[in-house]
Amino acid sequence: MADLRVSVAVMAHPRRIEAARRLRDSHPELGVRIAVDPEPDAPPATLRTSLRAWKAIADDATHHLVVQDDAVLCQDFPSRLAAVVESRPEAPLALFTDWGSRTAHMARLAALAGASWAEAVDVVAPAHSMVLLAGLAREFAAHAEAAAASGAADDAVVLGEFLAGRGLTVHACVPNIVDHSCVPSLLGHDLLMGVRRSVCFADGDDGAPAPWWSSEAFGGLRVTPHFSTRQGGAVCHVRDGDGDRQAHPALDWLASRGIGRHDLAAWFGRDHADSPSAAEVTQAISPVLAFDLWQTAFLYGLCLPARGPGGPEEPPAPGGHAARALATLVPGVVRRVLPEAASHRLARAAAPLLGNAMERGRRTDAGPGVRWSPC
Repeated sequence: MADLRVSVAVMAHPRRIEAARRLRDSHPELGVRIAVDPEPDAPPATLRTSLRAWKAIADDATHHLVVQDDAVLCQDFPSRLAAVVESRPEAPLALFTDWGSRTAHMARLAALAGASWAEAVDVVAPAHSMVLLAGLAREFAAHAEAAAASGAADDAVVLGEFLAGRGLTVHACVPNIVDHSCVPSLLGHDLLMGVRRSVCFADGDDGAPAPWWSSEAFGGLRVTPHFSTRQGGAVCHVRDGDGDRQAHPALDWLASRGIGRHDLAAWFGRDHADSPSAAEVTQAISPVLAFDLWQTAFLYGLCLPARGPGGPEEPPAPGGHAARALATLVPGVVRRVLPEAASHRLARAAAPLLGNAMERGRRTDAGPGVRWSPC
């Protein structure tokens, strides 16, 4: 896009003003503006600070980025930001994806398929680090002002409703160019959800040049896999004719596709026996949780292009960040029950088992409307 100009604003609480200033000062060439909560002693409400940040758009900007004060920017952030926006200049873009979110699963699938973008499929907008076209950003600021006046408090909810009302789909960049610092949450999210890191952070050690991103996106799946601690393990979100998604236990959905739980249990047992570190996994967590993790990876394989008879002999060549994205599956699932260091050790032990599950899913036929077909 010719003459791309991205203005940047940081949402900040007075208790985190130094963090916001560090973000501003880390890249003076971006001209970062800081939007401070105007009522820091009032009940928590992200919308009032978000409103100020979206109003802080530069007059000559083509796009506007709003990030929160707990953001961590990747190395070479300005050039990577430009490359990301240039690859999909018309779309709402998320630069961070929480490793335990629904969208994190789409991001991992995108990484495995070699796509640069993942459709955001969470209930609310991924508002932590969001880029909008300048005109759309100004429209949202006006919309947010009216919503705040009517009592709305959560910027992610209001932003999600605003974009959905315009028929716009958010896409998350893969890899992410923003991470989350995981300082104590002002809203208590760290106690409710645990550590919230990036699903796949481009922290500069992958050697990828800034213009790496293409416009290709992974999305449009009728069924998307998820591991939900609230819904009891492996879940399938099935899109209906209106685009809404209904959650079904993975075992039930797979049974509806002719893949019974007895078959799944037998396959899990074989893959467990063939994975040298699987015993370490079931010693660290229950076999029930290990089976749910295996089901999630099996669903990943079902969603990717097939291998074996009737399918390509080799999978699409993923970028070098695919392994990094897969390595966050386990930490994203167990973040509420294990410390972060222990979750990474568990991820390393579980990697062979989950790799076997994905390969088995690739070779399994679950009928039409499941696998991703690039446009």
